[in-house]
Amino acid sequence: MVVTVLSGSPKVFALLLFTTVNVVFAEDPLELQQGDQPDHLEPVPLRSGEYSRMIEERLLVTTGDYGRMILLPSFEGETAISIYGSDFTEEYPKQPRTFHITVTKADKSLYLTLPRGHHKDPGPRPKIIRLDVKIDRDFAVAIQRAWATMLLNTRYPLKSYAGLDGFTAQFSVFVRGAGVLHGQIWSPNHGLPKEFVEIGRQLIDYCSTSEKERPAKRARVMERLEEFTREAAKASTG
Repeated sequence: MVVTVLSGSPKVFALLLFTTVNVVFAEDPLELQQGDQPDHLEPVPLRSGEYSRMIEERLLVTTGDYGRMILLPSFEGETAISIYGSDFTEEYPKQPRTFHITVTKADKSLYLTLPRGHHKDPGPRPKIIRLDVKIDRDFAVAIQRAWATMLLNTRYPLKSYAGLDGFTAQFSVFVRGAGVLHGQIWSPNHGLPKEFVEIGRQLIDYCSTSEKERPAKRARVMERLEEFTREAAKASTG
């Protein structure tokens, strides 16, 4: 657009010029620039396709109302940890009497076994290693509160942060009054997202250790969960 002003005030010219510039730049769609890792989780895209079906059928073998983390590495086997209750009371709202952690891990990448193009034979089916550990209510509630506090701050990023290697960590938890919350982060290297993933890994390690060592490890995880919940609450309130 060309604007020619033969007469009139400078304000009129400035307004026409501003309108012209806006018209030019409005033709370009908005896109995010590459930036640093966010200090919060991002929304999880809707699951679809064969890979998502494999994850759900083979790794998500229990509920995860009290917290769940799914680790999706680029080349290695996927892992899920789910915290949930069972043996519910009869009165409403029904409350679980017992609590559990279930860890499921594929011995090789489920994603890389998907048939592609002319390669219809994916090879041997990955084996799933499963661990089930019973935990007490206080432990389960501490996990749920940490997950809920972090996930309630999930939002879209202002900068793009992702890569081809590394891993994606997906989290979910049930919060009464809000439903199931979801969030994810790609290969966090600092801040609350990194701490969140490390706590999830620590819970996996807790399930892998002997019963004799679990009380001491539980105490350390509980302390970390409580501190994380406080820090996540501060971050959500600004």
